[in-house]
Amino acid sequence: METLSFKNISFSAEVEDGEPIVTISLLIDGEKQGQLVIARTGTYNQYAIDGVEINPAFRGMGFYRQLLMNALNMVSGCDSLLSAERNIDSNPVYQYWTGKELAVSDKVEISIYRDTLEFDVIEG
Repeated sequence: METLSFKNISFSAEVEDGEPIVTISLLIDGEKQGQLVIARTGTYNQYAIDGVEINPAFRGMGFYRQLLMNALNMVSGCDSLLSAERNIDSNPVYQYWTGKELAVSDKVEISIYRDTLEFDVIEG
């Protein structure tokens, strides 16, 4: 198995003009290797996860979690993220994070407290 090495990891936030959509990008050694797209839900200070992409070579390294943390820390007025309509491949990660068996239709609200992500399941 190939070992990856990199020196610099950073994140940037881009807001689409006139739209309530924000893209958080994962930059590794200056190259974009992933992104998290979030959009306002209409609920005060809540955004919904609209899409996630991470270069397959960098999956399983904790970058999705770091994208979530950066969205909550970088986006003004973003107190929580809502994960709904996940694909079946995402559910095991969320089950691990929440410690609960999840149906694909269950929503997960993600917030941050003292640099730790918190996950609340909204069944339904």
